[in-house]
Amino acid sequence: MTRHTITLLIVDWGWNDVSFHGSKQIPTPNLDILAYDGILLNNYYVQPICTPTRAALLTSRYPIRTGLQHSVIVSSAPYGLGLNETLLSQYLKELDYSTHIVGKWHLGFFAKEYTPLYRSFDSHFGYYNGAEDYLTHIAGVVASWHLGYHASPYTPTYRGFDSHFGYYQGCGDYYDHTYTNNAKRDPKQWGLDFRKDMKVDYTDFGQYSTELFSGEAERIIENHNKNKPLFLYLPHQAVHSGNPGTKHPLEAPWKYQEKFQYIKHPGRRMFAAMVSALDDAVGNVTKALHRCGMLNNTIIVFSTDNGGPSAGFDFNFASNWPLRGLKSTLWEGGTRATGFIWSPLLEKSRYHSRHMMHVVDWLPTLLSAAGFDMNRLPSNLDGIDQWTVLSRKTSSARTEFLYNIDPKEPTAAIRIRDMKLIYGLGSTALFDGWYRPEQLAKNVNISYMDTGDLDDPYLNPYNKLIVDTDGAKNMPDQAHDAHTESAPDDMFHSDLVSILADIGRYNITPSPAILNCSHRPANYSTNCKPAVKPCLFDVIKDPCEFNNIAKQRPDIVKRLFSRIVLYKRYMVAPKNKKPDPRGFPYYHNGVWVPWIKLTDGKQ
Repeated sequence: MTRHTITLLIVDWGWNDVSFHGSKQIPTPNLDILAYDGILLNNYYVQPICTPTRAALLTSRYPIRTGLQHSVIVSSAPYGLGLNETLLSQYLKELDYSTHIVGKWHLGFFAKEYTPLYRSFDSHFGYYNGAEDYLTHIAGVVASWHLGYHASPYTPTYRGFDSHFGYYQGCGDYYDHTYTNNAKRDPKQWGLDFRKDMKVDYTDFGQYSTELFSGEAERIIENHNKNKPLFLYLPHQAVHSGNPGTKHPLEAPWKYQEKFQYIKHPGRRMFAAMVSALDDAVGNVTKALHRCGMLNNTIIVFSTDNGGPSAGFDFNFASNWPLRGLKSTLWEGGTRATGFIWSPLLEKSRYHSRHMMHVVDWLPTLLSAAGFDMNRLPSNLDGIDQWTVLSRKTSSARTEFLYNIDPKEPTAAIRIRDMKLIYGLGSTALFDGWYRPEQLAKNVNISYMDTGDLDDPYLNPYNKLIVDTDGAKNMPDQAHDAHTESAPDDMFHSDLVSILADIGRYNITPSPAILNCSHRPANYSTNCKPAVKPCLFDVIKDPCEFNNIAKQRPDIVKRLFSRIVLYKRYMVAPKNKKPDPRGFPYYHNGVWVPWIKLTDGKQ
């Protein structure tokens, strides 16, 4: 049987940003119906930030083995996911799959050999960098002409444009259109990052990326030879913030914004609009599969790439409520992922899975479903085949996983069965709170101190936010007493119900996975100081990480710490390199492109 795989990787989506987790604030009806009809993954984990998760998904190897365990690949850094790594797309090519990527790459592009078409993808429509504007598709700090205006021949109407309505400078206010120079930001680092395969795409300027990516995915499905298996990797831009340095880094069409006027916080309201646009995009792709007669033989995987950036972190307003921490931390809020798998090919579905699962498991799981000879996989993979476990609802195949070891911060965390050990500095120590959804925060003052690298300031995990601790971090006992701004009931309806009924999947019952916290002791916010000594949590009984039991169970602390020491023996050094000015768009006609030619054998 021909089996198609659609893997949707969503950026910066928090635990509390979907209604299938019980949120009444932001409806996600299309995602809900697929999650309820599929398997909702309630014990599933990813890396705390973008690049490491993408590498882990496509290689089935922990980032400590690929050198991508620290931060992300910034735009002009001359490194990437090693060419010695075999990707999921390469394995599927052995089974004669057509392979396509639509959306964000973010695994390196300093040399063309590191880009998708050289990694066994037949096509790529999207961008290379970690973030960019949703409409202009310019990556850097802001979007504009910004290619020079010191003399009239350098302006748009002298460069082949019939007209120009806009501004010349590198940035300006969205509403009053004023420009303020910021000496920290080098205009040489702003440029277009949008392409069809290896060709730069200038034609989609002004079109919203979520809708562009959905449209391209639909075209790929409609033009696909139905007798050949399809792998469509769809890593959306949403719901990452766009370019920083402006008053409005979050973007969505007005038709989505106007749906959420009941949300009073402007940042959270715009975030909700972005979520809604993405929910529609998932619905459109599902409908395309149905129109083309492919839905019955398709596996859809939905996953976030890390926890949500909450309370203005990274210029965004996701919510991991009631989990602790946020994006870039090793707390549950930074790593416990929103995800599900849907397919008529599953023997059992419509249940909440408690199987321990990690993003490295997708490669062997999807290969197993595709009929790959699993004995041919190399022994150095960290992933476990979970296809039979999930499909037949048998005992969990995994009992342990490594959250990460980052020797530069330094920080580390590991989980064995129910127990989690966490320690370290950096983001995990800095952002260790429980961040309320914005509408509940009382007397909160949020401000930004941009300490980011000049090349990509949005990537720096130390873009600090100042939050009044009596407001945003005041944690309630239950998860969902927070929703004082609820959506109207009709916003939770999905027309995918009729699509699924057409293939024989009737009577889908909503069953949101609501997370309840354990008892919260008086010292919940002070009993764990990961920068001082390791903390231990039972994350099954205590998913919100209130109760540090390291003093009561030193034996478990010792055992888990010894496992981290063992993992360190196999860890390679982080590959991170400083930005290379030769890669700046200023030197490449205002475009982000590969700028280094590899010599034979150089990786």
